[in-house]
Amino acid sequence: MKKSRTSKLRSMAAVLIAAGLLSLPAYQASAASTDAVPTGKVTIGSVTQYLGERAYIPVYLHQPSKGVASYGIEVNFDPSIYEITDILPQYGKLNDDSGSCADSPEGCMQYKADNTAGWVRVIWADASGGDHPITKAQVLFYVGLKNKKPQPSGKSLLEVDTLNEENFLLTDIDGNKLSYEVVKGEIVTTYRPEPPPTTKVEQKTADVPVKVETTKENNRVVTTVAVDNEKLLAQLETQPQKTVTIPVAGNPEVAVAELNGKTVKAMETKDMVLQIQTEKAQYTLPAAQINIDTISKQVGQQVELQDIKVSVEIAESDPIKKSLVMEAASAKGVSVVGVPVDFKVEATYGSKKVEVKQFNQYVERQIAIPDGIDPRQITTGVVVNDDLGLTHVPTKITLKNGTYYAQINSMTNSTYSVIYHPKSFKDVENHWSKEQVNDLGSRLVINGQSEDQFGPDHSVTRAEFTAMITRALGLHSMRAGQPADFTDIGGLGDLEASTRIAASYNLVAGYVDGTFQPKAPITRAEAMVVISRAMQKANLAQVNMDNAASLLSTFADNDSVPSWAAAGIATAVSHNVVQGDEASRLNPSGKLTRAETAALLQRLLIKADLINSK
Repeated sequence: MKKSRTSKLRSMAAVLIAAGLLSLPAYQASAASTDAVPTGKVTIGSVTQYLGERAYIPVYLHQPSKGVASYGIEVNFDPSIYEITDILPQYGKLNDDSGSCADSPEGCMQYKADNTAGWVRVIWADASGGDHPITKAQVLFYVGLKNKKPQPSGKSLLEVDTLNEENFLLTDIDGNKLSYEVVKGEIVTTYRPEPPPTTKVEQKTADVPVKVETTKENNRVVTTVAVDNEKLLAQLETQPQKTVTIPVAGNPEVAVAELNGKTVKAMETKDMVLQIQTEKAQYTLPAAQINIDTISKQVGQQVELQDIKVSVEIAESDPIKKSLVMEAASAKGVSVVGVPVDFKVEATYGSKKVEVKQFNQYVERQIAIPDGIDPRQITTGVVVNDDLGLTHVPTKITLKNGTYYAQINSMTNSTYSVIYHPKSFKDVENHWSKEQVNDLGSRLVINGQSEDQFGPDHSVTRAEFTAMITRALGLHSMRAGQPADFTDIGGLGDLEASTRIAASYNLVAGYVDGTFQPKAPITRAEAMVVISRAMQKANLAQVNMDNAASLLSTFADNDSVPSWAAAGIATAVSHNVVQGDEASRLNPSGKLTRAETAALLQRLLIKADLINSK
């Protein structure tokens, strides 16, 4: 009798629980593949390992086209150089003698390593009967290894034999084999540079009294610059200024500026900006965006502000994250330029920690473009999402003191990098929108209808327009505390996610019946209102209803502008983002094309000074 889906998957879990059996069930190995060509990809990360230290190599599953219900992956390495130390699961519970992993909603994982033959085999299965397959891109596990030799050994490959199902097999919830390709990993072993000795000095940097301490933490050089809060507060009373600048010298991997909540509040009251500068990056943070009052409520309002420590951090991403960013970029067909950089703001009081992840306005950070890189080879900055995807963030290239910087504006804290991604679509080669479409395609703002076809004259749906403007503004996650739900957007995948994000930022709204009508073509009036709301996020002046009529009176069809859209359309017109047609008409009820959308979004970003003008 043919096994049911549930019994098959539970059988897989039973195999994992059985001690010493590290192979997949026989019926899986003989199952016919449901895909003739690879439809998925697994990437083994590439890392740098320092002598005497353990390195962790990520094994990453790219976005699966079908849910993965089990896998068996054997990674081969050079046993004359390396040995496996452990496996760190990122999805699934590592099995123990009790077999308790069978109750884990993420399923069971088990591994076995042979440091003589040079392989480590990891298998996992959904123990729920098919309710919890892997459906999103994520790191499956990390392979921990260390170097056996006392000197650097150069490059070594980490490989998988994909032709042997005993070594590599993924299945869906029905036990069918999934066709996957594997990207090899590479590990390079070298000496770790010696960090500078721990130092404590008192100095005045840019007229700000600070104490500087350089240490080594988790094998990384960390320089902490602690502001003398009392002296700075006194200084602010006698020497009015708009910016407190804290340079961090020595090119550390992690740079931290520390001040207390009382100082932050004083700076907020005076509408001041905190600026942290390193050789690699610069962070310009309005004190009001730290939102110390909200932090105080979370920590406990009985706590004095002066007892809350606020840390602002600029850090070079660690080797594992660097590797994951590189792999995510490779999956998108883009090239990462330089090193990804983490920006973080955190408040602490005792054991309580509050991380500031979102802001109410755009906050600027600058990443130095490495020497020898032509700034024309920088397309845009990107933010690294929680699922390791890359999202465009508005980026300008600037020149300061002989160094080029990517000036990135974002409403969140996260990991940022810069990329090179030239893109052109064949069907706009002779179209009026060629420059706008190819520019935004290169920036990852707009996608083609195929690899080389954009469809410039096709209309745009409400959900598609929402996705484009969300990407243009660099909004990649929902605003905290702002629920956004519609009754008809479920099952739309990325379009559902972008609609929820846009609604949480009050860029779009639905209808009184609770629907969004995502598949309906967006009208020009609707699009212009959304554009005006985006302008507000970028601090561009808004037009009120009293002035709207006079601004719109120059258009031949101004009487057809609906009252609910008048102020928004007038705002877009006032900044020259929206222009009439040859007959001086706005055509508010007309449909918007994909080419017109690209032109609107590019004008918006240029007018807001978020990207370079062409």
